[in-house]
Amino acid sequence: MKGTEKQIAWAEQIISDALGTINRNIARIKKQIEKYGADKHSELELKAWEAARGQYENVILKSAEAQNAAWIIDNRKRMDPAAIAHQVEMIVANAI
Repeated sequence: MKGTEKQIAWAEQIISDALGTINRNIARIKKQIEKYGADKHSELELKAWEAARGQYENVILKSAEAQNAAWIIDNRKRMDPAAIAHQVEMIVANAI
């Protein structure tokens, strides 16, 4: 990743927070399904979180822009855990 030491550290924290939120929610839903069984909502929610993970991994791992810490920092609102959760909620709501 390109940038100053401080930029890189901040960008890595942004990425970690985003992917951590996604992965924790996937784990939570899988545990819920394992314990209570799957229903339409939990299956849609799991698929939406998995799709979000795929999108963020593609952007973060494959995008040339994402190799620049300043780009990650400039786009941090799109990677904010609350923004990601809202995006997933909207996908699920529109699918029901």
